[in-house]
Amino acid sequence: MAMPEDGPLLDRLKFRRSNIPAYKFVVRHRPPSANSSSDSREVYKEAVASRARQEIAQPIASRDVQVEVTWASHTREGSRADVDNILKPTLDALNNLAYADDKQVHAVSSMVIDLTGAPVLPIAGHVEDLVELLNAHGDAVQIAIFSDTRLAELGGAQLVEERRRIDHMNRFPGNVGFTTTASATDYSPKTT
Repeated sequence: MAMPEDGPLLDRLKFRRSNIPAYKFVVRHRPPSANSSSDSREVYKEAVASRARQEIAQPIASRDVQVEVTWASHTREGSRADVDNILKPTLDALNNLAYADDKQVHAVSSMVIDLTGAPVLPIAGHVEDLVELLNAHGDAVQIAIFSDTRLAELGGAQLVEERRRIDHMNRFPGNVGFTTTASATDYSPKTT
């Protein structure tokens, strides 16, 4: 099978999946760094687990699980956790809640959005994906869990997206969802 030669290497190597996550939620908590105390890691893991319990009725049983973790950080670069260090406590917290066993997860990604006012790369996405995360008035982590099998069990991508759109409109009245590209600083909370 010939591989496409154009495009970034990661685009050519990604597992195929729907772009619609089965579950997506925001945890309003600062992730622990590798040097954090075990108490700090446990508090974060419980915050993730608590939020997952609100969203997920039963763990995904299929093996097509992928997880994306996006951290909107108000913490200066030298003081915050490295972006790769937020994955393990997040995945551990989701074990037995989002999926039956972490061996089902075959792809993970993480990114940090710097909201300290430092220059940032442009962000592309749906407004409804960014509003809660970027206006959390403190560090927040968005967790997206992809499983085409679970997405189908939930009624399919179109139904899941419609439920999210309605939920977004109820939580953020007047904020119309649309696709946009913007700098994270465009969404930073206003300070007086």
